[in-house]
Amino acid sequence: MLDHHYVRVHEVSREQTKDRKPEYEAMVFIAWNKEGHYSCVWLDVYGGLSTLSIGVAPERQNELPFVFNDTNGKPDLTNTFRYDPKEDSWVWLIDNIVNGMPKEFARLRLTRS
Repeated sequence: MLDHHYVRVHEVSREQTKDRKPEYEAMVFIAWNKEGHYSCVWLDVYGGLSTLSIGVAPERQNELPFVFNDTNGKPDLTNTFRYDPKEDSWVWLIDNIVNGMPKEFARLRLTRS
């Protein structure tokens, strides 16, 4: 997207509200930076874009381990994308960081539409 500078992930929950809208929806944008890392911007139905919405990941083969920091600069959430070349799909691992330790939040598989 945007002249191939970003990859966009559009997440829409299967669960719906009473008026048949998704309970949760997000647009996630991933980009490579000239500084030698990837950035991830998370925009969702909760709004409130801030520096807390931006994660950073080092360059790694078949994995993007994004870390999102809290207002004190400490890890608050990790969002790791792992590519499975055999399945041509991604595993999406989201963990909250509680007292310095990861706590599982979500495990998803992403496939091409």
